[in-house]
Amino acid sequence: MNLEETQKVNRLSKELMTHHIAETWEEATSRAEEMILGKEGVKEKAKQETAQLENHEIRNLNNTVAVMNSEIMLLKNAHEQLKSELKAGMAELARKIETINSRPATATVQQQTQLKKHEDDNREVKQDDISIEKIFYFGQK
Repeated sequence: MNLEETQKVNRLSKELMTHHIAETWEEATSRAEEMILGKEGVKEKAKQETAQLENHEIRNLNNTVAVMNSEIMLLKNAHEQLKSELKAGMAELARKIETINSRPATATVQQQTQLKKHEDDNREVKQDDISIEKIFYFGQK
């Protein structure tokens, strides 16, 4: 930077300070240099900010992927646990069905004897229970 550019920067810095655009002298000189020397510094600063944002977004995405991977692993474990519980339940159900299928021979004999007793109880009907007078009404009694 030559003498003329330095003088322009100083004048512009004073103007920025008087109009309260910059609060400190360093801020005023950096703004003045950006305005006078061109926007190269702004472009570099924008590139740096863009790179920082991209890095931040990449970190966020990596964190999100890590969280999703952990959730997937939890779901896989829960799925495997449910599969094993289902297999155990199916084995228990098959065992119960087998025990039920082995019982029917004795159960049906008991049921048949109970039905015969019930039928025999129903056959013991007395003549007075089936009286015609009780079934049909013939007028005054």
